[in-house]
Order: sequence, then structure tokens, then C-alpha cells
Amino acid sequence: MSSVAMYLSTRGHSFTPGTLNTWLTSHGGYASSDLLVWASVDVLGVAFQGMQTGVSSATLQRSLASCHGIVANVRGGAHWVLLTGYAGGERFAVHDPGFNQASYPLSEMLRFAVYH
Repeated sequence: MSSVAMYLSTRGHSFTPGTLNTWLTSHGGYASSDLLVWASVDVLGVAFQGMQTGVSSATLQRSLASCHGIVANVRGGAHWVLLTGYAGGERFAVHDPGFNQASYPLSEMLRFAVYH
């Protein structure tokens, strides 16, 4: 949810994780009380494209160049980060809301939530 708040901020919204949480709570943004409904923010002018796995480095680079929002699942599936750019090799720059880490290798990204 924090990474989605960061992405929405790049699209002209002024959400913090706290304000997005409040918004999601009152707009059907959670299933089973705490599971993010990724497409619930579509009404804010973005379009959730779905979850993807097995994405190549070249595809991620093209998507980032096209300003698509990509939230990657890292740390064995327990954490989500917003991809912000290509860092070279197989690494991608991120905004990490929980750890002081500026990039992750593609090999540690399990799946991707993609927004256009």
C-alpha cells in the first residue's frame, strides 16, 4: 500500500501511506480486512494491468521508460517496493518504504503489480 501511495504521488495525488489507507478503507480498497485490492485506485486515474511474473529486464526498462507504475514483490514475497528506474546490470532502483535499500536485482523480484 505504501508503494502504491508513492506511485500515486507521481500522478498528481498527495497521498501518504496513512491518507491512502484511510481512503482505501472507505472505498473498498481492502479484501478480508487487510489484502489490498490493487484495482481499487483505478478511479484515481490509473489503470491496474494485473500481476505479472517472469518479466524480463528489457520489459521492465521499457515499462519504466513509458512511466508505468511497477510495484515489485521482494524479500521472498514479504515486501513490496516501487520501481523507479534501471540501475544497470540486472538491478533496478526502488523506493523502499520499509528498508534502507536503493535497488534490488531482478532475480529477487517475484511478481509485479503493473499500472498504466
